[in-house]
Amino acid sequence: METLVIDINSKEDIGLASAIDEGRISGYVDEKTVMNTLDL
Repeated sequence: METLVIDINSKEDIGLASAIDEGRISGYVDEKTVMNTLDL
């Protein structure tokens, strides 16, 4: 099994993409969820 270390920019991109996908499903994602996902 291989592992990959990701940098902070990639982590933010992954979190933002996740929040966008969640918003597409639910229709709304609150700011706190987005910020928690991005660890901000």
